[in-house]
Amino acid sequence: MEQVKVKYRKLPFNLSLLKQGGPHLPISLFTHNFSSIDQLKDYSVPGNSYFPPRQIIQSLHNNLEHALKYAPQNNQRLSESLALFSNVTKPNTLIASNGVSEIIAWLSSLVIRHSLFVTLPTYSPWIDHASKLGIKIYAAKYRDENLYQLTKEQFVIAVRRSRAKNVVICNPNNPTGSLFSYRDLIWILERLANLDNVIVDESFIDFSSLSPPSIKNAVSEFGNVWLIKSFDSSLGMHGLYLGCTISNEKNIARLKRHMPHWSINGVADTSLSLVQNEHEAYQVSRIKTINDSRYLAHCLSHLKVFRVSPATSNFVYARLSPRYDGLVLRNRLLANHACLVHNCQAYIGATQQHFCFASRPQEQVNGLISAMMRELYWMKSAAQKRAASGQAEPNSAVLNPTHKKKARSSKIPLPSSHIFRKP
Repeated sequence: MEQVKVKYRKLPFNLSLLKQGGPHLPISLFTHNFSSIDQLKDYSVPGNSYFPPRQIIQSLHNNLEHALKYAPQNNQRLSESLALFSNVTKPNTLIASNGVSEIIAWLSSLVIRHSLFVTLPTYSPWIDHASKLGIKIYAAKYRDENLYQLTKEQFVIAVRRSRAKNVVICNPNNPTGSLFSYRDLIWILERLANLDNVIVDESFIDFSSLSPPSIKNAVSEFGNVWLIKSFDSSLGMHGLYLGCTISNEKNIARLKRHMPHWSINGVADTSLSLVQNEHEAYQVSRIKTINDSRYLAHCLSHLKVFRVSPATSNFVYARLSPRYDGLVLRNRLLANHACLVHNCQAYIGATQQHFCFASRPQEQVNGLISAMMRELYWMKSAAQKRAASGQAEPNSAVLNPTHKKKARSSKIPLPSSHIFRKP
C-alpha cells in the first residue's frame, strides 16, 4: 500500500521541555516567558476562554501602576469582596488567600495530622505537601472501566477501611472530572463527621453543570469540613493566584491567626474589584465553557480511540487506546501542529495513555481534532509499513511498545504500606 507523505513546517518547540514540568507544565517554558508565543495553541491549561471581558483587561492596564505601587486591601475586606462575588451568604465564614496552593500548604501544616485519604489521580500538591510533612497517604484509585467515578457508598467504605483521619475530596476531581452531586456529597460529609478534617476542593465546580452542586453555603454547618476554591481558572486569569477557604466561624478564626494581614497581591485585589460588576458576563462565559466541554467530549468520543469521561468541568479526561503511544501523539501534536496537550503520565495513578484536554471554543477544538486525526493516521500507517517490511507483526501495537503490557506510570510511587486501593 502506498504511504501518504505529509510535509510539516518545522516549528520552534523544544520537546525536551515536556520532561521539566511534572504534572503541571508552565506555559512560560514554551513562550520564552510570554515574550513570544511561537504560534502555540494551548489545550493543556483549563481556563475560561470568554472571560474576562476586554474592558476589564483595559481597566486593569490603566490601574496597573496603582496596583503595583500601593498595598492591597486587608484580608477582611478582601474576604468580604470574594464572598459577595461568590454568593457566599456568610462572609465571616470565608477567608481570602494567595491561590489554593497556599491554602493547601497552610491546611497541611496546621490541621492535617497522621494520615490523609485521597483519590488517584488527583491534584498533586496534596500528595506533595503530605509527603514532605511525614503524613501517611491512603488512596483509592479511579478505574477506566468505571469512567473514573465512585459511588458515595464506595467512597465512604474506602475511607473507613483506610482508617485515615483526614480526607480530601476534589469535586470535580482534577484531572479525572469525577463529580459527586450535592446530595451525595452531603451524605458523605454526614458519615465522615467523626474524622478530624474533610477538605472539599471546588476549584472547577463552576463548569460542572448549569446549576453547580456547590456546598459553599452548607459547609459551615459541619464542624470538621473545609471548602477551598481557586478563582484563577474560572475567571480566565491563572496569573492571579486568587483563592479562598470556607468553613465554620471557629475554624476560620483558627486559620486567621496564622494568615498574613495582606494575603493577596495588589494586582489580584484590583482585578477582584473590577469583576464585581460583571456577574452577567461571567454567567454567560460559564455556560459557553460548559457547552465547549461537552462538544470536546463528543468530538473525542467520535475518534473511536479514546475512552472519554463525562464532561463535568472545563477539561475532559480521556484514555487513549493502548494501540497508540500517548507520548508519541503528544510530541507530534506539538512538533507538527503547535498544539500543546496535557499528557498525565506524571500523575500518580495515571499513565502516558491518559490525557486531560482543556476545553476551548469549538473552532479551536475542531483544529485539535483535525491535527489528531492526521497524527493517528500517520501512526497507524507507520505501523502497517513496519509490518509489511517484516519489522513487526501485522497486529503489533501502533508505535506503542507498552501495548499488552502495563503502561508506564509515574516514577514517584507512594509507599505501598500507605496505600489503600479499592478492591
